[in-house]
Amino acid sequence: MGKFFVYRVIFFSVLFSIGFGRKDGYAQSLIVGIPNAEVVHKNHYLLAHESQINWWNQQNEFGAPQTKWNSFSFACYGIGNNTELNVTLFNLGIPASGNRTLGLGAKSIYPIPDILPGWDLTGIYGAMLPISLNGQGVGIWGYGGLSARLPFLRTRLTAIPTFGTRQIFGRDTWSMMLGYEQPLTEKLSLVGDWYTGTHDIAAFICAVQYDIDPHWTIIGGYKIPNNAISGFHTLMCEITLEF
Repeated sequence: MGKFFVYRVIFFSVLFSIGFGRKDGYAQSLIVGIPNAEVVHKNHYLLAHESQINWWNQQNEFGAPQTKWNSFSFACYGIGNNTELNVTLFNLGIPASGNRTLGLGAKSIYPIPDILPGWDLTGIYGAMLPISLNGQGVGIWGYGGLSARLPFLRTRLTAIPTFGTRQIFGRDTWSMMLGYEQPLTEKLSLVGDWYTGTHDIAAFICAVQYDIDPHWTIIGGYKIPNNAISGFHTLMCEITLEF
């Protein structure tokens, strides 16, 4: 436990040391855990960390109460032309996951202003090569879908079909990624996303997002797995730095 705590302290210390020296990062890349309709601006960076924790109803192999923690860490760089490159570390946790993966990928968006004017219709597509850190080889993850903002309400809805292999999902599977983003004030939003199906990340997350300033965003919420095979309930917190 102490070793992982030190790693997390170092990670966030680096984020703070970088962030307070910067002045202009302005784009998100995820809703909570699925791609959104934005990319990081050219020559800008985004760093994000999501932790999920359950201390109230999990047990170890001996039946004793056990706190379980899992995490996802994400970094991307905007290369222009509505495209970003990204690196993701999946499933670093306590107890150790048997499905830790490093993903290398890219994401692009394609605004479609001529269809449904006023709806901010946007295509979203991307791919990733997930490399297993537990000896399960190299897989593939690909997705492509649409996002639109409802007039008047300003609610953004996203729907993306996706296919991924066991290195991320625990098995080869098709699913849908569905999400919503509802601004309440200039800084506060309700957000949520859902991976359909039965796999390692099949869950609905409902959350509140607070944009601290143009660089820092924090999200807090609750994860509800689709079924017992797909995991367990957790609280979650995500922090994002854009610079």
